[in-house]
Amino acid sequence: MNIENGQTKDKIIILLKKNDGLTTGELSRHVGITPMGIRQHLLALERKNLIRYEMKKNGIGRPAFVYRLTELADDVFPKGGLRTSVSTISGIPLQAILGKGVSIFIRSQNCLDTRISG
Repeated sequence: MNIENGQTKDKIIILLKKNDGLTTGELSRHVGITPMGIRQHLLALERKNLIRYEMKKNGIGRPAFVYRLTELADDVFPKGGLRTSVSTISGIPLQAILGKGVSIFIRSQNCLDTRISG
């Protein structure tokens, strides 16, 4: 994912994908920039139809805007589910994925196989 080479926009999109809507303040805390900075990025993403917002009333006072991804934003994320995951890791040795415990198990299994067949 690389939307206009904008790492902040990427972070915002990922946060919105992981959460069911966030306010400007919540995004600001997660990303680590001011609410005004977040609003600038949200405006750019909204112009590209990647996000939408809904008003959320919080009792008395100004309503909050909750931002969510649009269906168009789903195209930013890889499709394929398990098939994509398997193809991504297919070239990586099992020991690298699961750690040293697997290496020890495989060695002990090989020793056992040698003793049985030998």
